[in-house]
Amino acid sequence: MRPDQFREQMTQLTMPLDDAAQFDGRPAGWLVCPPGSAHRSTVTGARALVSYLLPQASTAVLEHLQTPAA
Repeated sequence: MRPDQFREQMTQLTMPLDDAAQFDGRPAGWLVCPPGSAHRSTVTGARALVSYLLPQASTAVLEHLQTPAA
């Protein structure tokens, strides 16, 4: 399993640190990722904090910087 694929449902809260920041094309707010979903985390416009609410009541808060262009 890739680290960007979730076996169980995951909920995340995106908190932009700069007005233009978006996480996976979304502004500030909640996102529920269903089981088996997969994505590559991408930040545009600057920086954002993302709080992940994981299965078994685990949590993680990570600062994501703008993703470099490919």
